[in-house]
Order: sequence, then structure tokens, then C-alpha cells
Amino acid sequence: MNKILIADDHEEIRELLKDVLEVENYEIHFSPNAKKAIEIAKGIQPDIIIMDIMMPGSINGLQATEIIKAEPYGKNSKIIILSGKGKDRDKIRAIEAGASAYIEKPFNPGHLIQKIKSLI
Repeated sequence: MNKILIADDHEEIRELLKDVLEVENYEIHFSPNAKKAIEIAKGIQPDIIIMDIMMPGSINGLQATEIIKAEPYGKNSKIIILSGKGKDRDKIRAIEAGASAYIEKPFNPGHLIQKIKSLI
């Protein structure tokens, strides 16, 4: 079973993603911030990480992406940035940080599932 880590500070988004992804039979894990996402990723080595950019704490989602992708446990994880920030520079920065994809909020759940399937 593929493992997905959802890192977003909004509980509503985490619940929505859970509802969307449960149907696809993924093992789902949650993090309310970027720092915790790094800890969880190290422990479970998820296949996919859905990462918000703007989260509370000392690091943001892009910094967490860089950290995870630089470590052996994160080399095989595919990171999808799911963010309300939609400027081209944000998308470029996400790819430079190691993200495999960038999806803007509000998002189409079907598009997200399609993207996950293409990355696994």
C-alpha cells in the first residue's frame, strides 16, 4: 500500500484530502506543520508528500521540501506542493526545492488523484 503524508496547517484541508484519498486505498499520515512533516517523513518514508507552503513554525513547506529531498529517506518521495500561492516564481521555487508537481488551491480532487497516480 502506498503511503501519503499530508502536511497542511488547515484541518479542513487535511480532512478533505483524507476523504479524497481514502477511496484510493492509500495509507495516509498527517502533519500540521513543516517541521513535523520532516520527522514523519523520516519515520515512514512516504511515496507521496502533499505539502503546503505557508505553515506556522520555524520553517515553511519549501524549506521542508529541500530538507526532505536532501536526505536519503526522502530521495524516493515525490512531493506535490498544494498551495494558495499561484505566482510563477512560487512554482519555479517549488521545483527548485525538489517538488515533483505544483497544484494551486482551490484544487480539483480528480486532478490531484491523477497527479498522484502519475507519480507513483
